[in-house]
Amino acid sequence: MNSLSGTQQISLAWHNPFRGPAWRWVLASALAEDWDGQACADEALTLATRYCWTLSHAKDGAERTQVDQEFPDVTTAHRIFRKAGLLRDELDARLLAEQTTPMIAIVMNLAVGTVKTYADLFFAIEERRNAADWMLLYAVRVGPWGPVDLDEGAVWRCLGWQCPAAMECVIRDYQTPAALRDPAAHAQAEQARLLVRSVCTPLRHRSFRPLLRQMINDTMNRALAHPTVELAQQMHHLETCQMATRRRNRRLRQTEQTATTVLARREGETMKALAAPKRRGALDVTQFGRWSDDLGDSQRPTLPLSDLPGWRGPGAATLPGTGLSRDPACGRATPA
Repeated sequence: MNSLSGTQQISLAWHNPFRGPAWRWVLASALAEDWDGQACADEALTLATRYCWTLSHAKDGAERTQVDQEFPDVTTAHRIFRKAGLLRDELDARLLAEQTTPMIAIVMNLAVGTVKTYADLFFAIEERRNAADWMLLYAVRVGPWGPVDLDEGAVWRCLGWQCPAAMECVIRDYQTPAALRDPAAHAQAEQARLLVRSVCTPLRHRSFRPLLRQMINDTMNRALAHPTVELAQQMHHLETCQMATRRRNRRLRQTEQTATTVLARREGETMKALAAPKRRGALDVTQFGRWSDDLGDSQRPTLPLSDLPGWRGPGAATLPGTGLSRDPACGRATPA
């Protein structure tokens, strides 16, 4: 490639803070005037230079159509940039929001190559994304200095740089017909538009006072229509405490019912054991008080001698530690 003039080299130098996002396209247009076909290390710049040179040498409409077919991505990206409508504003806003190229292509129904070519040739902002003043001046094109009457595209770019979620809400609200809009989502989108206009309107401008009055009215209306954040948090805490109290009371009632059922069953078993007829020579639990869990179930008021602990066979005359002796006739325990 041939060298540029001194002024062009300075204006398009990397360290120049006034170099805009479309610097590759500007440089390619200048190089295409006397291009000798030599490529450079920057593939996007070489592609743009070839396109500009080929288009400048097209003689009629048929050759221009052939150029468009040879460079479809560059042609589409150049048309979007030159038209400067809402399609370009949406593409700029999504690139400012750092969305990926395939995602932007799917959402906007564009080719992936077109989105990539547009970002390389007409909206190269990745190298200076951390320069806030440069981004406001050249990429967002909106700032505290204005403009006062923002259009819809300026709101999208500003929200795309600062709040991508709000950008999606505003774009969706604009593209949805008025009859099909969700009232809550539309209110949020209008609030976002109002906030952007309030930030971008200079304080000394005559339109700032009515804008501030509108913001105060909207804030008061929202406060009257919806509870505040603190009140909502208190209501949520109160509801959580009430639910915990109900669960605790329900567990207490279940425990009480279970305890009542167990006590009633045990009382019935005790009354049944006391009312059972005593057999001759049987062990009377009420008389000797030796009944325990080691001797068996409470439903058995009498036990054969062989079922008692300490029984050592038919030859044993007494049970150690019980005060009972074996009756040779029936083989059951009797008082010693």
